[in-house]
Amino acid sequence: MSSIRNNAVLVATCNQRINALKAHVSAKTEIPLNGVTHKASDVIGIYQSVLDTQAALAKSRAQVDVDLAAHRDAEASRVAIEFPLKNWVLNTLGADSNAAREIGYSAPKKAKKSPEVVVSAVKLAKATRVARGTMGKKQKSKIKGSLAPTVPADPVATAAPVAAATVVTPAVGVAATGGAAPVGGATK
Repeated sequence: MSSIRNNAVLVATCNQRINALKAHVSAKTEIPLNGVTHKASDVIGIYQSVLDTQAALAKSRAQVDVDLAAHRDAEASRVAIEFPLKNWVLNTLGADSNAAREIGYSAPKKAKKSPEVVVSAVKLAKATRVARGTMGKKQKSKIKGSLAPTVPADPVATAAPVAAATVVTPAVGVAATGGAAPVGGATK
């Protein structure tokens, strides 16, 4: 049994068989197929029904695509207003009102934590502060900074002696150390 997977190939094959059977076989000719005798017109009718149902299916698929696109747009609009509507209902009608419950909204419930969970959370927070070296407001207020040593008023009097530096005077061309500088800046 051959199975044609491509719709275009299926349509082309059915049309080819219908045209060929109409051209080469008389409508009253009997054709034995799988132990059953069929008239040529019945075989042509089978192929024609495949073409008709294929066309109807293509039309339905196109409509499904249109319907799916419309549904996606409607769902996106619903999702966009869901949270603001809940807030409005709870704030306007009251979180504990029957109207809010009938619309399908109720006030958010606070999670109840067991004492063991609270104790472990406090211990974890303290351990984290110690590990990170963070301090609270009172601990920070106990820390006082100190100023760096002040700079004396006369920086020349307390300045360290400057090492001998070579200073070149462009007009004279002689270094401050007393040696002669080459003319034109060339070295030997």
